[in-house]
Amino acid sequence: MKDILKMIRFDFVSVRSLTLPYVMGFVILSFLLALFGIPLGVFCVAAILAIFGPVQELANSDTRKIYGILPVSGAAVTRAAFLELILPLFAGEMLSFVFLFISRSSKLYHIFPGSIGDIIGSLFDLSQSDRGISFEGLCAILMAVSVYLCILAAFLEMAARIYGYESNMRNLMTAIFTVAVPAVVIVLVIKGIIPPVWRWVLAWSIWGKGLLFLGLHIIAAGLGALFCEIAVKKTADFEI
Repeated sequence: MKDILKMIRFDFVSVRSLTLPYVMGFVILSFLLALFGIPLGVFCVAAILAIFGPVQELANSDTRKIYGILPVSGAAVTRAAFLELILPLFAGEMLSFVFLFISRSSKLYHIFPGSIGDIIGSLFDLSQSDRGISFEGLCAILMAVSVYLCILAAFLEMAARIYGYESNMRNLMTAIFTVAVPAVVIVLVIKGIIPPVWRWVLAWSIWGKGLLFLGLHIIAAGLGALFCEIAVKKTADFEI
């Protein structure tokens, strides 16, 4: 575990000057806009992931050879890479929920002149009855996207570790899972073949929703751990 933490710290120190100022800027902007009822913070689920984004580029270049001289095992490097995907995603999701609740509760846009305040309210106030999606529906979508991205990112990292970053595996899998699968599910729901499950879920009690939230995240984290261990086993004899 100490080696994994060392690798995460090494990667963070290597890229923080490139990404941290921009990510923090986005977080601060999201907070300020949330005070005025604008839920830009929902994108924190992906923005926080960008902190370790350049590490993926390093892994796909000759600079990766530096990992070979570090006093850590290849397994620690691989496990650290998976944690650098999964933990920021879940942290970004939690931050997204915080900003979403702030934007729902804070209505500082009323301090603006009437027309500006009315425009902001008409665009972002999910409490209005004529909205196509409710606040709870948006929370459900955010949770589903976060869990989906966690599983997708871990699977793609496993494929890239095994087959190589320079292969087309990552781009191929990204296209298939990111476009085809959600598109098919949406079409099936629209056609009525798959019932609108989320409406049933939204009718559950707060405890039922909490258990669903916890269960989905445990499944996503478990699959991420499984993909990680598969990558560790398959690449045990690879040269860093």
